[in-house]
Amino acid sequence: CQQKLYEEVNGLDGKYDYESVSKMPYLEACIAETLRLYNPIPIINRHASQEYTLGDTGLTIPKGMNVFFDAYTIHHSPEYYPNPERWDPERFMPENRDQLTPYTYMPFGTGPRNCVGMRFALMEAKAAIAQLVHKYKFKTTSNTTVPLKLKNYLTRNFKYWSSRGINGPTPVPILGTIWQVFTKPMPELSLDNYRKYGKLYGTFMGTKPALRISDPEIIKTMNTKDFHVFMNRFDFSFGDQFQDKSLFILMGDEWKTMRSIISPTFSCGKMRSMHPIIIDCVHRLDNYLETKAMTGEDVEMKKTMGSLTMDVIASCAFGTKIDVYNDHKTSEFIVNANKVYRGGSRWRILVFIILVSISPKLLKWTGFQFLDPSVENFFTSALTELCIQSLSRCFSNRSRVLTADNETEGDDLNEDIYGKTESTETSNKSKNTLLTDIDILANSFLFFLNGYETTGALLSYLFYSLALNEKCQQKLYEEVNGLDGKYDYESVSKMPYLEACIAETLRLYNPVPAINRIASEDYTIGNTGLTIPKGMTVSFDIHALHHSPEYYPNPERWDPERFMPENRDQLTPYTYMPFGTGPRNC
Repeated sequence: CQQKLYEEVNGLDGKYDYESVSKMPYLEACIAETLRLYNPIPIINRHASQEYTLGDTGLTIPKGMNVFFDAYTIHHSPEYYPNPERWDPERFMPENRDQLTPYTYMPFGTGPRNCVGMRFALMEAKAAIAQLVHKYKFKTTSNTTVPLKLKNYLTRNFKYWSSRGINGPTPVPILGTIWQVFTKPMPELSLDNYRKYGKLYGTFMGTKPALRISDPEIIKTMNTKDFHVFMNRFDFSFGDQFQDKSLFILMGDEWKTMRSIISPTFSCGKMRSMHPIIIDCVHRLDNYLETKAMTGEDVEMKKTMGSLTMDVIASCAFGTKIDVYNDHKTSEFIVNANKVYRGGSRWRILVFIILVSISPKLLKWTGFQFLDPSVENFFTSALTELCIQSLSRCFSNRSRVLTADNETEGDDLNEDIYGKTESTETSNKSKNTLLTDIDILANSFLFFLNGYETTGALLSYLFYSLALNEKCQQKLYEEVNGLDGKYDYESVSKMPYLEACIAETLRLYNPVPAINRIASEDYTIGNTGLTIPKGMTVSFDIHALHHSPEYYPNPERWDPERFMPENRDQLTPYTYMPFGTGPRNC
C-alpha cells in the first residue's frame, strides 16, 4: 500500500499544488480508510427538540431526550465492512464506492451539523502525506505496537499503581476511576473505597494517576513541614475569570499574595465589628420564623438557612440588604447561587471533570465553562453595582494600594478543634499590592457562593440533628439561656456545648469531602518507598477520616460530647478537617 501511494504521489513530479493533491484517488482512499479504522469521534449525540417517532418501530423519543449515533460500532461492523479490523484503502477507491452503505461512514459526523472544518482537515492531511511519502519510507520498530489499538492510548497508565503495589478501584478508558461517581453518592463512595483499599490507594483521573490519602500522619507532614511541595490545588486554568482569579484556585506566589491581603478581613477584630450586623440578620430570620410558628406552618430549613447566610454575606461584605424572606418571590441572588449548587449545574460539573481528566487542554479547545454563563453574567453585573466601591474601601485606600493589617489575632477560634489558621513560613504579606477589579469580583463571587452554601448547610444539618436529639437540644438551650439574651461576640465565642454541636455537625456532614493538592516536585512519602512524581494530584480524604471508627467510635452517631473540652485530648490530630488544614485552609 505504501508503494502504491508512493507511485501515485511520485507521478506529480513534486508539484503538490491544491488542485493536484485534491485529485489523488489512492491518497484519498488511504485517508478515508484510516478515518474509518481509527475514527476520531466515536459517538455523535443529538438532543430532541420535540417528540419524535422512529419510523415504524413504534418507539417515541420524548422531547429533551439525548440520542447517540454510534459511529465507532458502525465503522467496525462486518455487516458493512468485511474484515473490519484490516486496514484496506481499496474499500474507498472509486470503483468500489458503490459497495458502501450510506450513513455507515461518519468520521466528521453527518448532516447539516457535521464538522465545519472537515475540508481544512482533509486538505492539511493530504498536503502533509503527499510530501512526506514522496521523501520518506515508513517502517515499524521494536517499539511499535501491532496491531495498534486505540485502547492502548486510553489505558496507557492503568498499570501505574498495581506495578507499585498500591491497590485501588479498577479504571476504565476515558474516565479512569471517575466512573464510580455515577454509581453512588460521593460520601458513600469515599467510605467504600476507604474500607476496601485502606488509607493509601491509587485512582485515575482519565489516564492520569492520582493518590488518595486518609493517613493523618502523612496528611500532617504534607500540610506542615512539606507544605511548600503541596501548595497548589490545581495545575490548569478553568478558562473562567471568576474561577481562575479566586483565592481558591490561585497558585504559588499569586495565592500567597492574595491570601495575605484577604486574611486580615477575617481577623478577630473584624469579626467582632461584624457581629452586630450578623445579629441584625438573625433578628430578621427570627421575625420570619415567628410568623411561621404562629400559623403552624412547616419550615424548609435548608432554604431558610440559605436565606440567612445570603443576608449575612450581603450585609457584612457588601453593605446591602437583600429581600430573602419573601415567600412569593425568591431573590435573584439565591436563584443564581442555586444554579451553581443544585441539579441544573451537576451535568456541568461532570462534563468538566471528564474533560479535565482526559486532558486540561480540552477545556480550552472546547471552550467549555465550569460555570453557567448566565450565573457569571448575573454576578458580574450585580457585584459590580453593589460592591466594587465597598470592597475597595475595605481592602485599600483610594488608589487601591493595599496595606497589610497587623492586628493581633484573638482567641475566638478554638485551635484545639480547628487547628492553626496561618503559618508564618508561607505568609507573604505585601505592602503596596494592587488589587484589580477582576480580583475583587472573583473573590467577592467566591465569598458569596461558598459562604452561602456551606454555612447554610451547616445550620440546616445542625437543626436537623437537634430535632432528632431532644436531650442535646435541651442541653444547648440551657447553655444559651444562661446568657440572658446577651448574645455579644465574647459570650457566643465561649459556649463550649454550642461549639461542640457545630464541630460535630461539621464532622458528620462535612461540607468538603476531599481536598486536592498538586506536587510541585518529586516527593517520597515517609518510609513507604512510594514516590509521588512532580505534577501528580493527591487527595486528602476528609470524609473517610471523619467517618472512620478508628478515630470516631460509632461514627454515624451525632454526638457533640466528642468535642467538649474534657474529651478533646481523645481526638487524633489531622483527623478533623472541615475547613481543610495547613496554611491553605479556608
